Amino acid sequence: MRLPVAGIPVRGRLVMLSPALDWAVEAVRVALEAPPSRLSGELLVMPPVKFGRVDVRAAVQTSAPRCCDRCGEDLELAVDTEVTLSFVPPDGEPADRGEVQVDEDLDFGIYEDGALDLGQVVLDAVGLAVPSRVACTNEVACEARTAALLGETRPAGPFAALRGPQ
Repeated sequence: MRLPVAGIPVRGRLVMLSPALDWAVEAVRVALEAPPSRLSGELLVMPPVKFGRVDVRAAVQTSAPRCCDRCGEDLELAVDTEVTLSFVPPDGEPADRGEVQVDEDLDFGIYEDGALDLGQVVLDAVGLAVPSRVACTNEVACEARTAALLGETRPAGPFAALRGPQ
């Protein structure tokens, strides 16, 4: 869904997220690498400020079925995130123009043709919250399953690697 930034009221525009919004479901599917089993949240899109920067407060709660990267067990990957993202038009990025002192870690998304792609906002918000490695929450059971898959007989536990081969 593309939201024209010129028409955003001073108070901002609130967009409620739900499974009924195909563009939001698709964004979460891409971020979680699986169709979401639940999706809720909101986007608060603020009007453009200096250099056309648009800030979006994204609060997203979602989950999708995945499997553990370590043991292969099925699990539900849950994401509950709240983040503020900033977007600028292609010619409005202040860091490139040297007109504003910005934090080096600050990064801007780009919106084109005067409209913000809300699907991209959801994708960015969820994508930033997804762990780099999906793993079971019960680490001891996960290690035991992994050891069984690899044919290892050593005891599992958080310090198993320190014990060395047995």
